[in-house]
Amino acid sequence: MLAQRVATALVLLALWLPTLWMTSAWPFMLLTLLLVSLAAWEWGRLN
Repeated sequence: MLAQRVATALVLLALWLPTLWMTSAWPFMLLTLLLVSLAAWEWGRLN
């Protein structure tokens, strides 16, 4: 279970970090919105 979480975190960081250095803020904002939305959806399914 821990290995799966670490692998997921590494994949998400590989997608998210490059958006920090893009010239426009839109890719960062959209990807962050997507990740927060997915996290909220998963959290909602737990409760």
